[in-house]
Amino acid sequence: MKRVCSKCKVEKELNTDNFGKRRRDKFGFDTTCKKCRKEYDKKRYKENGERLKSEAKARYWKNRDKRQKYQKNYYEQNKEECIERQKKWDKDNPIQRRIINNLSRCKEFGKCTLTEQ
Repeated sequence: MKRVCSKCKVEKELNTDNFGKRRRDKFGFDTTCKKCRKEYDKKRYKENGERLKSEAKARYWKNRDKRQKYQKNYYEQNKEECIERQKKWDKDNPIQRRIINNLSRCKEFGKCTLTEQ
């Protein structure tokens, strides 16, 4: 099945490689292709970046308790999967893991082992 992008008017295959998912749409995909959507989002963020950041921050604080409750519940239901995912990330990102560990120690004990180079 194919769809014409509403922005660039190019006909493309209707799949997740070309169009983002959208539940409300009849076919379950967005009407603009991913390339056009990326350009639009980049332009919008460039023009309204500060406003978008402040709105996101306000949304976070408004829904903070609900979000934390959801995350805790998700972790309880998927504990093994979450632990495996974290172990894989730790293995793939040893430098970031070391930085995070050092920052944790710094907060907990007041002793920072990171030095600026």
